[in-house]
Amino acid sequence: MARNRYFEDESFHETKQSKQALKRTFSFAKPYWKRFVLGIFFALIGMAAVLIRPLYDKLLVDELIPKGDIKVIVLFAAGLGLLMLVEAFFNTMRNRVLVHAGYDIVYDIRKKLFDHLQSLGFDYYDSRPAGKIFVRVTSYVNALASLL
Repeated sequence: MARNRYFEDESFHETKQSKQALKRTFSFAKPYWKRFVLGIFFALIGMAAVLIRPLYDKLLVDELIPKGDIKVIVLFAAGLGLLMLVEAFFNTMRNRVLVHAGYDIVYDIRKKLFDHLQSLGFDYYDSRPAGKIFVRVTSYVNALASLL
């Protein structure tokens, strides 16, 4: 690569380097596997609450309302409200757990990248424009952050 030429980029071999980059990215997520399992657990409970609600509505409309027992209808309506609260709670917990895990992963990536950039010699920085390094680092990490 020519010295300080902004329009030239390093070569990127699609097959080998992309697989290595994917492995490296997942290696950052490995310490947080318990959070991901917890997030999946919360998601499953939230989805179960969503799937139960139509059956609950069917029972209320087809069975209980025609009978006209107001006390039972009010109890079922309260149960429906409770079911909606359970759904909202577990979906919120899923989002919180997974978003915090994503933030921690991005923090680890940024810290490792900063440490690596600090360890590079001056000749690396002299042979590349500062903007190219900055844009590459920020855009790649921001892309990973939005993915996570």
